[in-house]
Amino acid sequence: LKDFPLVFIRGPFVAEVGPAATVETSVDGNVVGLRQGKILATAFHPELTDDTRIHELFLSCSLRFCVARGLCCSRSA
Repeated sequence: LKDFPLVFIRGPFVAEVGPAATVETSVDGNVVGLRQGKILATAFHPELTDDTRIHELFLSCSLRFCVARGLCCSRSA
């Protein structure tokens, strides 16, 4: 998500990233978005933009997690 519009309220960033985490987004060398397994974390507020890609990513990850564990219901058309 290199070109995602970043909106900060207090301007925080991640101070330390563990070896199991993947940096997804950084600004001026500061990590502001990362992922570890099923966990997605951001220091910015994607809900304050019109760009839905972060929400789509979250929903996609959630759906895969639920399907893999048999937690989702199938719907008949």
